[in-house]
Amino acid sequence: MKKLTWIVALLLVGLALGGSDCILDEKVVQLVILGEACTDEFDEYHTTANWTTPDTYDVSDDLDRILAENDIDKGKIISAQLISATYEVTDPPEHNWTLSGTITVQYDSSPEVIVNYTDQSLSEIDGVPKYADLNSAGVNVFNDAIDDYLNGLSPVLTFRVENGSVTPDPLLSDPVDFKWVACLKIYVVVEENYEWPDIFR
Repeated sequence: MKKLTWIVALLLVGLALGGSDCILDEKVVQLVILGEACTDEFDEYHTTANWTTPDTYDVSDDLDRILAENDIDKGKIISAQLISATYEVTDPPEHNWTLSGTITVQYDSSPEVIVNYTDQSLSEIDGVPKYADLNSAGVNVFNDAIDDYLNGLSPVLTFRVENGSVTPDPLLSDPVDFKWVACLKIYVVVEENYEWPDIFR
């Protein structure tokens, strides 16, 4: 369901484990791996202003994939968390619509709002990703699911688009008809052992 593009972005500070007389020193290095997990397209077709569109997100599937692609063991993860999200229209409607509503996320308790969108013009995000203003309560739900993954569980989140208003009013003869996609950006910090040349010996 998800398409992933994972990029090893930074090599952070290395901490020496011990000295030796050889040319190479062993270091513990922290790798920060940045990832973007995008949903399949949402296909919206509505003749009223109020609608709910659900989708599920498998945290385990995406994090397992990033580790496999980078040949990293799960036990080496120090931390992981959601840092941002974008959304964009991939198949625009025949004319512009302006939408307002919320996106909620639910894991092991009641749903929490993760994104509020107000007077969002579809033409503004036609093929142009827009960064969402993330609500901390929703982000915490997402990160709780990541923590459970690190503790051996297989969390699945449920996202719901709760649309509340549309301008102009949709009609049977003029429905709100478009497709869009959301992408979640996550970073994962892992520790790896490497041997580095010691140029000062």
